[in-house]
Amino acid sequence: HLVTDSPEVAQRITEIASDSEAALDICELEMTAAQDVLEEREEALAKKLESMRRRKRRLVDPLQFEFSIMEEDLAGYQPAFGWEMQPPSDSQCETLEKFGVNPEGVESAGKASLMIDKLIKRASSGLATPKQIRQLEQRGFRHVGQWSKDQAAKLISQIAANSWRTPYHIDPSTYKPEVH
Repeated sequence: HLVTDSPEVAQRITEIASDSEAALDICELEMTAAQDVLEEREEALAKKLESMRRRKRRLVDPLQFEFSIMEEDLAGYQPAFGWEMQPPSDSQCETLEKFGVNPEGVESAGKASLMIDKLIKRASSGLATPKQIRQLEQRGFRHVGQWSKDQAAKLISQIAANSWRTPYHIDPSTYKPEVH
């Protein structure tokens, strides 16, 4: 603690000094410890960023979702009140992520609120989830936003059973799910 203000560096100096039986130069020891701590921080940050990238990749782009569900009030949303213009709150971002939507593409609290309302209504109505919509639309299926969750799940199961390839007898551009 006489050589550095950083508790991590001080701890690393202590560890290095206790592992070595030879006399050590305190300045050299401080530089080595500081470098070790910096490398550990960089490594931890890199791992955290990579895990966040992977998690965000699994989330659906909000703009894609808006167009998929064809809700005009969501696609043409304009904030009217001051609170609606604020950035989305942490709880709104968490809720969007739970529904599978990437909150980074939602620019305001008002739009986040409207999108969460739509997601809740879709879930209670049994409509396809954002992830199901993305999965099927990437394969060329149309109007998936209007399908039920069960219809989407059934088709995704067929695709999964076929090694994640669309079965040859299904044409994504003209496919209509069975109505129960």
